[in-house]
Amino acid sequence: MVVFIADSSCAGTEASRSLTQGLGALVWATDEWQEANECIVAVPTYPETILDDHGSYTTTEYVELTKRFIDYMSSSYAVDTDRIYGMGQSMGCMTTLILASEYPDLYAACMFVDGQWDVTTLSGLENQTFVYFAAEDDENAFNGMSEVMAMFDSDGEQYSYNEWDGTWSTDELSSAASEMFSSDITANFISWTSGTIEPSDMMGGAAYHMASFDYAYNCIAVMEWLFQQTR
Repeated sequence: MVVFIADSSCAGTEASRSLTQGLGALVWATDEWQEANECIVAVPTYPETILDDHGSYTTTEYVELTKRFIDYMSSSYAVDTDRIYGMGQSMGCMTTLILASEYPDLYAACMFVDGQWDVTTLSGLENQTFVYFAAEDDENAFNGMSEVMAMFDSDGEQYSYNEWDGTWSTDELSSAASEMFSSDITANFISWTSGTIEPSDMMGGAAYHMASFDYAYNCIAVMEWLFQQTR
């Protein structure tokens, strides 16, 4: 089962917006992906923004409710609990970071996309399996990802760090992913090199942040690697 959590722009909206706002949910539900990787795709929608990372690092009850939602889905449907995959962008990334750290046995693997959280609460990410994307032009997310890498360094944990170009073709992305996954390292950090993400004029000050989400979901080789992981 894939659990995808969208960004805060989907909070308080119709449930369909979390499905259609970008590629994050739909990419796992295409006919092509489902034919090769049959899975449930669970996409919770929230009535409000469920956390605050602007200096206070506070959460609402909906973060822990998400864990209970995953447990409910696992008990109510034919879910292999050794193959639950956590995905999220921005608010969804932060929520998935929190849950992955707090419940190390919850996910088989995670894809964190352009989000950050209080690194002092994220030591549970060590020894876990994930890919963490952040655009270098998205200052908050990139700094947050860098703090997690610094924590790994301080604790002597292995990880890979890779700088990718947002203009690469699918084949170039697949080649870079194959090289990254050639080792046994399970914690993988990827930054989109500054200037290679095309911002949208419609996104204001969050132009690079919002625009970078879908770049991660163009990496089919990363998606395939995630689905090879089991708890």
